Amino acid sequence: MQRILVAVILILACKVDENQAQTVPPDRRVNCDPFPGGNQQRCLSRGCIYDTSLDPNATTVPLCYFPPNTGYIVASGGNPILLQKSSSSVNNPYGTDFQELVFSYNQIGVHPFYLGLEPDGSAHGVFILNSNAQEVTTGPAPHLVYRTIGGQLEIFFFPGPTPEEVIRQYEQVIGTPYLPAYWAFGFQLCRWHYENLTMVQEAVARTVNAGIPFDVAFVDTDFFINQLDFTLDLEKWGGLPNYTKWLHSQNMHVTLNFDPPIQADTVVFQRALQQNASFIEWPRYDLVPQNVNGLHASASLKGGTVVRPVFFEFPRDNETHNLGHQFLWGSALMIAPVLYQGAVTVDVYLPSEAIWYSLYDYFYGTQISTGHQTFTAPWDYLIPVFVRGGYILPRQRPSTTTVASRLNEFQLLVALDANSQASGELYWDDGESLIPNDDYSQHNYHHFLYNFTVNNQSATLTITQDRTGTNLPLNTLDNIEILGYSYQPNLKSATLNGSPVLINTQLSSWSPFTKVLNITTSGSSVLNTLSDFTIASWMYYNGSKANGKLFYFDCGPYRWMFFTSNNANFHSNNGSAIYQATYNNGYDTTQFLLSPMAFPINQWFHVALTRLGTVTTMYLNGNAVNNITSTYLSPNQICQGTNYTPQLFIGYSQWNEYLNAIVDDFRIYQGALIASQVSSLASQSG
Repeated sequence: MQRILVAVILILACKVDENQAQTVPPDRRVNCDPFPGGNQQRCLSRGCIYDTSLDPNATTVPLCYFPPNTGYIVASGGNPILLQKSSSSVNNPYGTDFQELVFSYNQIGVHPFYLGLEPDGSAHGVFILNSNAQEVTTGPAPHLVYRTIGGQLEIFFFPGPTPEEVIRQYEQVIGTPYLPAYWAFGFQLCRWHYENLTMVQEAVARTVNAGIPFDVAFVDTDFFINQLDFTLDLEKWGGLPNYTKWLHSQNMHVTLNFDPPIQADTVVFQRALQQNASFIEWPRYDLVPQNVNGLHASASLKGGTVVRPVFFEFPRDNETHNLGHQFLWGSALMIAPVLYQGAVTVDVYLPSEAIWYSLYDYFYGTQISTGHQTFTAPWDYLIPVFVRGGYILPRQRPSTTTVASRLNEFQLLVALDANSQASGELYWDDGESLIPNDDYSQHNYHHFLYNFTVNNQSATLTITQDRTGTNLPLNTLDNIEILGYSYQPNLKSATLNGSPVLINTQLSSWSPFTKVLNITTSGSSVLNTLSDFTIASWMYYNGSKANGKLFYFDCGPYRWMFFTSNNANFHSNNGSAIYQATYNNGYDTTQFLLSPMAFPINQWFHVALTRLGTVTTMYLNGNAVNNITSTYLSPNQICQGTNYTPQLFIGYSQWNEYLNAIVDDFRIYQGALIASQVSSLASQSG
């Protein structure tokens, strides 16, 4: 990016006597003391006013504040902002942090790009690339005047005609966005001025105990010695390395802030020079791991926006042109945040060109009338969020970190349009790997396309795997929620690839009033396509009923697959756990995977089985305990050549035997998790 020479205009004023203090009302005073615990002498030396009539312990009204009618204007980007500041002590704004004064100024450079929207909804864009000083003014015509003191001009015109296409064309010139790692999509806990490590630990503990999900803890620059980069204050922050390791063990991340300028006469800088380190050329793809995730992947592949103004999707609706208090996340989600303190309602405009369904607690799933409306927004409810008809949104059951959420089952939210149709897509990679040479054709990821159609006879969901990754486990699709479904469904007639699929009718539902259809599968349908897999669960086992099964896949006589955690009498197993797969006629095609020890009794433990190719591995509490390398049986084989429908039992078997144990968080993945992912599952509470 080219640097822009920025002009800063300082408007000076005469010093103001202290007797003018009362001309600034207490509620309009701006704190003039940059450090806590300021005193009168330091305040007056800065040319500010010190109010001796106030209680020195007061915190709501500053004792030291700026005089009236003084300040400077920062003439860079945006509108000039008046800052009240002493005329006798004007400081350079560059290189300083303003804790109390908030204004915009240009430190690095800008892209003089504008997007124009015509009355008919057509859009165009212009980007002027020039490294010299420049300014832009607008007039009432409407018109725009661009001035520069020189340089080489490169002018790019983008014809659109839609706002989103203008952005995509613009990004073909400057480059499409890079993508953060999957964990970076989680909430991040950050503040300035932690005094010591204990304050960080307390902030993290408060957040976790409140049940608020988050992935990243920021430490800012408070751990430095005298604000020197790459130093650690051992007195106050000596435990930071071990605490960071502990956060990592909880599937969280830590971000340390560093100021880009490194003082040349410091030990850190000299040591880095000796080791041939670079402080300048930090390629962005080395700093930001790539993640393939829906809108972000689409923006990186094709260009465009993720968060966008409403008029980007509805440019011909004049009501959307001035909407500044609501926005779209992609094309489908309309979000109306609460922007004013104490507000319990939000005014929202829903364009009439689309069908909208409510996704927040009031009227969930119901179709909402279009136009201007006021919606309830109490502080303890989700803010008003709406989904646009015609879109399918992949979801996952949430957890407290994105690492844990990635291990949960998939869900689909289907919002039907006026033609009872919807479509969507899912990009899925490992969430960590870099994209080789920024070339997606070399990247390892899955890409799915979803299409849903309904008529008065049937409803069809078509899932097309447009791209298949290698060794990328996929979780099961356990729930489909359809908004705007007008017909009473027959859940017993559902099929998957032409074969009957068992729907859990107790967990599934349809409302003729809201027209929301919720479909939950029993899990047995996964057996039809399950080859490589991961099965994981928490157990609390009392040791009795040796033949009790954690899971049992059944397909008629002599075709089954099961796992029992403590089988004392089965094939001389000597009390250790056993995984057995039997296919065809009896034990001649039976395979066993035995644990070298008995699993715990009367306590919680985590068990997992993974199959990748011909290798099946057994895990106990996140650690591999045994494997076989010549597995030739998989769940999708046990019903081949039969007329039986596969059955999946959890804690039960066809012999009417119940497992005398508590089972929690039972999971099936389509694909083998790697060892670190199994360990991550086992690190979560059972």
